[in-house]
Amino acid sequence: RERSGSITDKVTSKILDGCYALQERIHYVQELQLDEVLVDIQNAYCRILFDQIYRCYEAGVNDKKIQQFMKELKEQERIVLEWDILEENKKRYQLLCNSYERFAKTYKKLY
Repeated sequence: RERSGSITDKVTSKILDGCYALQERIHYVQELQLDEVLVDIQNAYCRILFDQIYRCYEAGVNDKKIQQFMKELKEQERIVLEWDILEENKKRYQLLCNSYERFAKTYKKLY
């Protein structure tokens, strides 16, 4: 249970560490050639990525870690768009790579 105002309640760019961990998991599954689970992990990564980025935006977090992470996402864009993931995830990923703010505003409308 978490109480309001708890230190675990505060959103920081550290929540992106989970995204980095999922990226490593994707690379590991690719190395093992476990194609039957790869797409599921890639789609899960996208859902978590979008949620964490949106949470950072809503909390007003835009520090060096976010900026570096966004730079890395843009560098990986071509690779991610080649994945066999849901089309909606590809579109959201492209939008995120183009604009952190536009992505967040669009994402907010979905939820």
